[in-house]
Amino acid sequence: MIFGAATLVAVGAAAFFLFQTEQQIARLKSTLRAFDVRAREATMALAELRVAGVWTDEAAENERYRYAHFRPPDGQLYELVEEA
Repeated sequence: MIFGAATLVAVGAAAFFLFQTEQQIARLKSTLRAFDVRAREATMALAELRVAGVWTDEAAENERYRYAHFRPPDGQLYELVEEA
C-alpha cells in the first residue's frame, strides 16, 4: 500500500514537472526569433531600427550568411539573417 502511494506521488510529480517544462519551452520559443530576409530588406530593416533608436551592430558575414544583431526595448538579443 505504501509503495502504491509513493508511486502515485512520483507519477503526479513527474506530470507536474513535465507540464512546467513544456510551458518553459513554449515561452523560450516565443522569445527566440530569427528573421530570414533578403539583403535589401535587411539593410532597410537595420536602418529603420536605428532611426527608431534600437541598438544594432554592423552587419557581418561569413561564407554562408550575412547577419546583424539588434536589441529592442524588451532587452532580448535578436538576429537578422540572410543567405549569402
